[in-house]
Parts: sequence; structure tokens; C-alpha cells
Amino acid sequence: MKTVFAFCAALSFMALGVSAAVATPVPTTLTGTPVSTLPPGVSDAFNIFVGGNRIGGIVVTPADEANCADPVAILGACSFSTPGFQIGSITINPKKSVSNQIAVFLEPNSTTKISDILLIGCEDVPGSPVNRDAQTGLCLGETNWSVLTGDLVTGFIDYNALVTGLSALNMSVGWVGTESLADQATAFPAGFFLDITGNIDHLPIGANFISSNDLPEPFTLSLFGAGLAGAVAMRRRKKQA
Repeated sequence: MKTVFAFCAALSFMALGVSAAVATPVPTTLTGTPVSTLPPGVSDAFNIFVGGNRIGGIVVTPADEANCADPVAILGACSFSTPGFQIGSITINPKKSVSNQIAVFLEPNSTTKISDILLIGCEDVPGSPVNRDAQTGLCLGETNWSVLTGDLVTGFIDYNALVTGLSALNMSVGWVGTESLADQATAFPAGFFLDITGNIDHLPIGANFISSNDLPEPFTLSLFGAGLAGAVAMRRRKKQA
């Protein structure tokens, strides 16, 4: 499986009773902002903004989760992915240099129960059985942005088990956020997963991840506006090689 091949390999070590030998780095804590409403039928969303306008990302609906096309059984998750893209002179790609770190979003008032995961997924490398470097944990070939949501029946594995499995492949949780019960969803910054080139007009470019809090009330209004651009990753135009 392209997105989570490395996860499956790492977690197999746990099944064999093999523990990780490397120290686990301390992740950066993400501060979330309560979101009162989501569009109808949306449960989670990874949003990329240019100049305050949403121009791409991943939207997950309950129907998508119920009819999961890319299950990740060993994690108790379903995977949804999208590649990088170009808009005008601007190219926005998944940031390969941090593809050995993932962002984990926890359920409200919990330190171990995972709600969602956002990461840089690794595409298959032609002619190779692996898609991540064994020493660095970084993607070897093309990349994508991937959202993992918990299986509707089993739910995610425990956070501590995930950390142990990742460390076996020199990967880690780089960022962690905890959902708030203040509203129906929580918005977290996600600009650290963007690699931006060609921004000649120096437009504000950023990303966020909106994680629903599994509350029973229906989501009725739109969130995709300039006010929810989240963390803005301002970049100057990179010099061409």
C-alpha cells in the first residue's frame, strides 16, 4: 500500500515483540482553534490556501469512511491521499524533507486515543519493493498528502503503540494536537507539510487540518473561507537551480 507501507512494516516489529532501539523525539504541540460548523456531510478536511482562498486538499465524508477504498487494517484506519499541484506560477508539493514525521490528532481529553493522522505518503518506486529510506525514514520517490481516519468499527491503534512502531523505521510523531470539546470540530495548522516554489507575488500560502470531534449535532455551514486559512507559510521565491 503506497501511503502506509512503512507503517505496516514498522508495526510488524511490534507483533514479533521487537522494541525500538532509538530514543523517541518529543513532538511539537499544535494549538487547535474550535470550529463551530462544517459543510454538510464533511467529517474531516485537509485544506490548502493561496491568498486566503482554498485551492486544494482532501475532504473526507462519513460515506467515504464507511466505504473505505484504501483500508489500513494494521492501524485500524482508512487512507485518503492527494498529490501536489500547480496553480499559476506557484507549485505546491508535499514536503519530502519531513516525510519521516507525522501529525497525530487525539480525541478530546485523551493522550492515547487517536482521532486522525496527517502525513506525507510515499508513492511506490518503480522496480523497488520499498518506498522509504531505511536509515532516514524519508520517502524515496514521489509523495502525496495523506489523511488517515479511524476505522468506524475498530478505531485506531493506541498512540503509544504507533510511536513504538514508527521508531523501528526511524520515523516519529513530529506534531500532536488534541481536539477541543468547545465546538463541533478543531482546526490545526498544517503548513509545515507544504513545499512551495514560484510564489513570485509573495502570496500568503498555508494549510490547516479540520478534525471533527464526533459530536452528534449535524454540520450545516461552510468553513472554507479566508478566516480559516490556519498557519500561513510565507515563502520567498526560491532560486531556480
